[in-house]
Amino acid sequence: MDRREIRFDGWLVNFDSGEISKGGNTHRLQDQPLQILDELVKRPGEVVTREQLIARLWPTGVVEYDTGLNSAMRKLRIALGDDADTPRYIETLPRKGYRFVATLEDAQPPVAIPSLPSEYVPTPFETGIVIGRRSSDRREPAKRLGLGLGSVLLALVLAVIAWRQPGTLFEASVPEEDLPTIVVLPLVDMSLEQNEQSLCDGLSEELSNWLAHIPTLRVVARTSAFKFKGKNIDVREIAKQLNATHVLEGSLRRSGDQLRITVQLIEAATGLHIWSRSFDQPTGDIFRIEDQVARSVAEALHLRLAEGTAESWAQRQPARMEAYELYLLGRARQRKRTADDNLKSIEYFRRAVAADPQYALALTGLSESLMNGLSLNHTPLEDVVIEVEPLINRALALSPNLADALGAKGWLLTETYKVDEALPLLQRAVAANPNLAQSHRFLGNVYDRRGEPDLALKHYSISASLDPLDFIAHVFRCMELIDMGELREATDACNRARELDPANLWGPLATSWIPRAQGNTVEALRWIDEARKLAPKDISLVEQRIGLLLTLGRTADARATMREVPENESFFTRSREAGIVFAEGGNEALRAWIAQVDLVKRATTGAELAELARLQYLANDMEAAHATLAHAERILPATAFDLFDGTQIRHEYSASIIHAGIALRGNGDHAKALKLLEKFDALLDRYEQHGGKHFGVFVLRAESLAIRKKRKEAEAALAKAWKHGWRDTWRMRRDPYLMGITIPDEKRPEEKK
Repeated sequence: MDRREIRFDGWLVNFDSGEISKGGNTHRLQDQPLQILDELVKRPGEVVTREQLIARLWPTGVVEYDTGLNSAMRKLRIALGDDADTPRYIETLPRKGYRFVATLEDAQPPVAIPSLPSEYVPTPFETGIVIGRRSSDRREPAKRLGLGLGSVLLALVLAVIAWRQPGTLFEASVPEEDLPTIVVLPLVDMSLEQNEQSLCDGLSEELSNWLAHIPTLRVVARTSAFKFKGKNIDVREIAKQLNATHVLEGSLRRSGDQLRITVQLIEAATGLHIWSRSFDQPTGDIFRIEDQVARSVAEALHLRLAEGTAESWAQRQPARMEAYELYLLGRARQRKRTADDNLKSIEYFRRAVAADPQYALALTGLSESLMNGLSLNHTPLEDVVIEVEPLINRALALSPNLADALGAKGWLLTETYKVDEALPLLQRAVAANPNLAQSHRFLGNVYDRRGEPDLALKHYSISASLDPLDFIAHVFRCMELIDMGELREATDACNRARELDPANLWGPLATSWIPRAQGNTVEALRWIDEARKLAPKDISLVEQRIGLLLTLGRTADARATMREVPENESFFTRSREAGIVFAEGGNEALRAWIAQVDLVKRATTGAELAELARLQYLANDMEAAHATLAHAERILPATAFDLFDGTQIRHEYSASIIHAGIALRGNGDHAKALKLLEKFDALLDRYEQHGGKHFGVFVLRAESLAIRKKRKEAEAALAKAWKHGWRDTWRMRRDPYLMGITIPDEKRPEEKK
């Protein structure tokens, strides 16, 4: 049998021409689905891994691999009429790959189909089938596609079935991976004075937001789109890097009160212009331009607007044009994410709100910039909450279904540890606008804090798909994949993050957690040192380096690193020295150190008092620990000690363990402590049920069991922690939570090295 031609279940596939035939109809597969099929039928009945397919499709690695592979596989299945849930041809093996399960037959000549002239056919997108269009719509005749009318009509039927089910308004059940994807590039400032770039940037972003409300159109997020600002790169290469099917580009010229905006829609595969138009309007009619552009794009892509889309667009319009221009300027500055630009964006948004106090988008933009101030301007959380809460509540009162405002409110609630309240708001946000990458990222963060890593990964992956050049989405994916024990995929995600932003410390920092999950502390330390080269003054990296050195038993090096910490650093940073003292000399040395540095006077907040109580517990100063804990409980809210945050697992730290451990070793409320631990165990169970395998979950479970004197169960939990990379065996000699617990055949890192 000729290898370039195969037959199965009535299908005839010619790999040279790319044509597939069945029942007298022939059509052509796109290149990537064809390559996948070629790879699968080489080994019928055998598993072909995702990595093998990715290596074939993208040997130079230019796209978000998982999304690209999912999209190409979906196209192949649609072309063959296959179903992933009940496969006839291609079986999916979760987290492994795919297998060709049909029976290959001897090839026979394809049925001849009379060739007729190509006529007009509306273009469906992402079905995996290349079809013709009006010859006048292309610079080359349709016959170059090698299609006859019969194949074109078959493609049209498939497209109509997939995209325009009777009685629906843009609500066809098309898989997310197979939606047309558009990127809006920043408009070019063509004004004589060249002083309108901020308006160009803001308007480009807002055009993306308008298009994002078309439910069956995927829109690449601003962060990725703006990576190409001012760069002379072919639109086909841009689309390739962003995994986009279409590109919208254009220019803006302002002269007095008149605007001239020119835009063109380009098909990525061919580089051909599908549609272009110039708009000459007064500045006050800018909303009409946005509406016309969005409707024209939908019409050009043969997409029908859903019920409610126009209402979503209307929510984005203020009463006064002045407010809108100020809003666009604020968005342009906000996008730059520097301390100075964030302050400038706050100023623009305040002026926009002053110009139109009922403008929900300006209220939302102001809220977001104030929230960005937490990291960019080091604004205290309590100051941010006082101002943002009434602003965002006002925005939602004006526009209850505005996705941007729902996302911002969910973000605020997450920052204040109200994740259960944040969850439904963020779910509403992504439902209102599935293209809002930021809301998916916020929702992923909520699921992460709830201890549901599989759901966190899902939304971080969607965020990375919508914003493929935003490195932080790949960092978050890496973190969740580590938590789930998927270390090969985590490595790919972290590699991509470092490639996108090699100057950011988060790339090597997140990468350091991969070898740590493999029990390779030396390699983890190397990556931390790589991160420190990028941010030598970052105290959190100093803290992590000290922890790894203690794991390796290198207390002298840990102490040398501690000397880099300024004396005026925070209570928690200075308390890192307590770990060194404890590792060196045990509880007596720690007790003396607490007195020597007068740590009791330095602890003032509820969180600091809780940490002090933990250190006093480790120092076996139970009387002081009880007194400190009682003081902390008077300051902290009643729920503070049963808060559950997924990040606690990564740090092997829980307020519940502190509270219960102290209570059970003294005259505390034993019943309350045991009830707290039962609840804590249930939360750990949830984490594991959602795919969590980070060693921290097993260490915390071992501590919870050990303080209830369930020694054998604690040893079993600690053995699991060892299996998943935990190597802090020195704690079994010093830490009262784990003292005396052993791991069978355990080898210390020093001996291993």
